[in-house]
Amino acid sequence: HVGKIYTVMTHQVASRIYQEVRGIREVYVWMLSQIGAPIDQPKVAAAQIILEKRARQSVATRKVREILERELANINTLTRQLVEGAFPVC
Repeated sequence: HVGKIYTVMTHQVASRIYQEVRGIREVYVWMLSQIGAPIDQPKVAAAQIILEKRARQSVATRKVREILERELANINTLTRQLVEGAFPVC
């Protein structure tokens, strides 16, 4: 089920953004599938970030976009790991 895959993926992406992008105070990630569309091409892939006061929005936005694109490019790996039971889903 694509929605379940996206749920795990959004948690991973949010964690990576928080760890890799300096100045992030909070991060929220959403993905929305579309029937018939490839799994690596969600209808919506969005992140909302709340920055610390001195963080630069333009730098953070660019890095967030890079992380989202990288993770979507690797979605087949995540899917395989889910099938193999690498992530608890209950």
